[in-house]
Amino acid sequence: MCEVRKGPLSYSTCIKEALVKHFGNEIIALGGVILIENGKVKVHVVKPSLAKISLKSEKELGNWINFIELSPPSVGLGCIVSHDPGLNLRFQHFHLYSDRNQGGHYHNDTEPETIKYTGYFSVSKQLTKIDQSQTLCYNLF
Repeated sequence: MCEVRKGPLSYSTCIKEALVKHFGNEIIALGGVILIENGKVKVHVVKPSLAKISLKSEKELGNWINFIELSPPSVGLGCIVSHDPGLNLRFQHFHLYSDRNQGGHYHNDTEPETIKYTGYFSVSKQLTKIDQSQTLCYNLF
């Protein structure tokens, strides 16, 4: 559980940094669920009219997504990886949803003084990448 964010890093980035600090260069991958009980979070969604367009620049990516603020409660599923073993991985990736038909890709909370996260994680025994996504997207989120 985490209440009140005290720095600029997101909840998932803080967990990733703690893994690196504790385990050094060992690759640790977690999968799990986060519950946002209090405080709003910033998420993005893909604009439906642009969902099938191939992206070639950061500017195009900016036009492709729409940022929204998600009110609590919300639940997210995702993963955190301490190091990239050369697979061009995102270090953390969570998608949130709520019972109000809202959701999106998690970025960070927007109310650090009131945020409350509860996380449930398992350590992965194997890390497998299913497909190769565009390199551009990996470096922006």
